[in-house]
Amino acid sequence: MADAETPATVWRTGDIVEYRRDGTIEFIERRRGALRINGRFIDAHAIENALRQVPGVDDVYLLVVARTGADEIDDFHAFVAGAAVESVKIDAALMRLSADMPRPRVMRCEKLPVNAIGKPDRAEMEKMAQKGVR
Repeated sequence: MADAETPATVWRTGDIVEYRRDGTIEFIERRRGALRINGRFIDAHAIENALRQVPGVDDVYLLVVARTGADEIDDFHAFVAGAAVESVKIDAALMRLSADMPRPRVMRCEKLPVNAIGKPDRAEMEKMAQKGVR
């Protein structure tokens, strides 16, 4: 934030951060709104919240990737982090969503890949999604 002594520009990125006592800023998460899949906007919060309610889920990241060889078609992935997450419980959580809500392909991992500053590493997740790594 800017003050009279140190003017600065503040950009609304959607990042949620926490100020530490030592003055450093720790990235917590990025607030995300609607995602666009194959030209249709969907509410990411409903899907993320459903997945976060599953016992053992530590984190969730939704990702839309253009299909290789068919850029006009998007593939929808949900990266679900947690060591002891049961697939049947993930499936049950997604089935409770409204019928018109698209179901993502679930990619399970112990932890979400993060970049050097602690944000979810979208590029790495895109590679994982294209390889079909689970």
